[in-house]
Amino acid sequence: MEIQEIKNRLPITAVLKHYHLTPDRNNRLKCPFHDDKTPSMQVYPKTGTWTCFSSNCSAGSGDQIDFIMKREGCTKHEAILKAKELLGVATPASPDAESFSWTAVLTKIFTSFRNGMQRSVVGRQYAEGRGLDPDRLEMGYNSGQYHHNGKVNDRLMASYVKYGLLKPGVKGGHQVFGKGCICFALRNQKGQVAGLYFRSTMEPNGNSNHARHFYLKDRQGLYPGYSNPGTRKLILTEAVIDAATLLQVDEISKEYGILALYGTNGMTEEHKAAIRILSNLEEAVLFLFLQAEGSIEADPFSMLSFPSPQKKERAVLTRAEIEKLYYACECYKDRTLLGLFYGCGLRKSEAEALNFKDISFRGKLVYVRSGKGKRRRVVPMPERVIADLKEYYYQERIHNLHKRQTTSQDPQRAFLLNVNGSRMMGQSFWRRLRYLESTQVYTRVGRKHLTREL
Repeated sequence: MEIQEIKNRLPITAVLKHYHLTPDRNNRLKCPFHDDKTPSMQVYPKTGTWTCFSSNCSAGSGDQIDFIMKREGCTKHEAILKAKELLGVATPASPDAESFSWTAVLTKIFTSFRNGMQRSVVGRQYAEGRGLDPDRLEMGYNSGQYHHNGKVNDRLMASYVKYGLLKPGVKGGHQVFGKGCICFALRNQKGQVAGLYFRSTMEPNGNSNHARHFYLKDRQGLYPGYSNPGTRKLILTEAVIDAATLLQVDEISKEYGILALYGTNGMTEEHKAAIRILSNLEEAVLFLFLQAEGSIEADPFSMLSFPSPQKKERAVLTRAEIEKLYYACECYKDRTLLGLFYGCGLRKSEAEALNFKDISFRGKLVYVRSGKGKRRRVVPMPERVIADLKEYYYQERIHNLHKRQTTSQDPQRAFLLNVNGSRMMGQSFWRRLRYLESTQVYTRVGRKHLTREL
């Protein structure tokens, strides 16, 4: 298998999931390659790449193979073998083998279904009607067209037939298993696609004998997968769609592991084995959709309670402590940072975006173009801050501007520049303020207390 084929078939999200890493809704997460306090790694699922933007990290950017190399501390060849293992690709005994492996075929077809969901109006409408977000969840749609018009070779076609995805028709052609269904992947303990669950998008029109749920033969795998070994709280749902719904609620998915049963009586031996290995499990909640049927009196989910976030009270620096920070300043840029954060109350993001046109020395004002909640505001400047900002702007900033290493016009607009002549960013603010703190005898200034938001 070529490297490009591995990258095309192995989603970066699958690699992250194997290492128990889950990006947030903006596809960001704390970088695993350095001591990250806030999410600084951006994941790009469409291209299968990632980038760590922290100046404290040397990981840089990469793809699926690069991530495995850095995570495992191995060679590129070993990382490729690991990627193949995640795909479930076994080295064939001979080039003339009749079919591909079970997990390799299911991984390929599920990738096709996920791409189909992006193009399917029917699939997306049904998903959204059930409260599911196709762009956030790993789900697909089976239009039944994946084997048409020479899209697959004979070997792959034989694999589809062997594993029950296609059934030869009596009059030629093939019957498609799960056609017109949304689809979810069932994963084994290694995180590989080991089974598929299909849910019909067509309602039975009152016919109770009309099947709506489909599994491949020799059903195996769990949804959304085996729980993290450190899981302490677990929710068991009646159906896959119930589990998918809960996965979208951050307050639940961050606090609880989630595991779908195969119906009210659908706890298999694989489910039991997956629960037994959770040595730290303290609480298991059964979330079944039986209240509407009158089988139970109360919704078990109503018993769940989630701790309210506790706000930490911020320690306010005294005037003497602030004066010590000013005394430690070595240049007007240091005094400018203190003036903007203390004197004007700017947030980190607001200071990053500040341009020289946003400073009005004559009007004694700072214009924040896009503050918290994208709101615009105007902040008055004390005389002491104005004096420091003028000295920095007319004496120091011009020297940094001449050192810029880019032809971009952004540094010319930026008010705060780093030593390379580029726009000064949050990590630079933090390092400089920490340096000023380190020169003092007290250590009371914490990261949350240096500025209002820093």
